[in-house]
Amino acid sequence: LNLLETIEAPLTPDQLEMIESLELEAVEQSHLYEDVVPALAQLKAMGIELLMASSLSGVALHRFIEKNGLADFFKQVWSRDEANGLKATPLVSALHAASLPPENAIFLTDTVEGIHVARAAETHPFLMMNDPDEAQRDVLNGQRQPAFSRNTCVAG
Repeated sequence: LNLLETIEAPLTPDQLEMIESLELEAVEQSHLYEDVVPALAQLKAMGIELLMASSLSGVALHRFIEKNGLADFFKQVWSRDEANGLKATPLVSALHAASLPPENAIFLTDTVEGIHVARAAETHPFLMMNDPDEAQRDVLNGQRQPAFSRNTCVAG
């Protein structure tokens, strides 16, 4: 993502196709944490509106959602293609389209970079990790910060 951000000239169709192909390959090799679907089901059952915002291409993001059976959980899905940008841009676009003030939402992420994205979008980051040692290191370094939402959860 950092590399894509530094490119000043528009990418050629061949370059975009190559990047999308690499993203699709990464999606096919990815594995969903075992607690994601139960957590999303609980949030939805609580009446929390779920949106997905990602810096993946639209094709890769929709393949990820399809591969993992997540389509029924999300009211809206925003990729870098729909939002015309990376990192915080899809999140800001998703919140704006849903008419949600950022301070009323949390951003679920599994990376420290996701925390920075949430803060750039002025929403609340919530770091979810399956590795307790990594989570403890992040707490000690001030990176892990739980937050609450009134009625909206944005996953990324």
